[in-house]
Amino acid sequence: MASSNEIFPAQRTASQSLLHTITLAFADDPVCRYWWPDAEEYARGWPRYAYAMGERGFDSGTVFSTPDFRAVTFWLPPGVDPDPEKLAALNLNPSPEEDALSRELQAGLARFHPADPYWYLWLIGVDPSAQGSGLGSALLQYTLKTIDDAGQIAFLESSNPRNIPFYLRHGFEIVGETRVADVPVLTSMMRAPSRTI
Repeated sequence: MASSNEIFPAQRTASQSLLHTITLAFADDPVCRYWWPDAEEYARGWPRYAYAMGERGFDSGTVFSTPDFRAVTFWLPPGVDPDPEKLAALNLNPSPEEDALSRELQAGLARFHPADPYWYLWLIGVDPSAQGSGLGSALLQYTLKTIDDAGQIAFLESSNPRNIPFYLRHGFEIVGETRVADVPVLTSMMRAPSRTI
């Protein structure tokens, strides 16, 4: 397993390397592939969306990586949200039906967000060639220690049921599920501060 001294805040200049890992890691993610079922569209659209959602983490120093960029986390700390202008500039051009579906999904997810300030785990991804080696756990524990020290909440929305046991092992608890039309289920999970992991 990677140790804490092998994890560091990633710089914006490394964003392409980080996004390559994220693209590989989410290639079979049910929710991602629902929105980008075509391989070419996924390879082009998902990294742009992932970056727009998590870019402000670079300014906060809350994007973390291993030195070889094979494992990556994008966190947004309390008070930091994605830049709505950057998201709008993606010009995803959804159909009216897709737009309505997306709005309904976002409204459903919002029901489970904590009332108190929280750290949002936007993404955690490990290159498939390194999965099972402990890199994901090391990355998660690295930031959870900081969050615990501050006595704050960690929150995430799991887009893949396969990952839920991983988060449960690290002290997260399921707080709700969002099911909209035929979109794969999204599971909201919260971790209270100072939990033992």
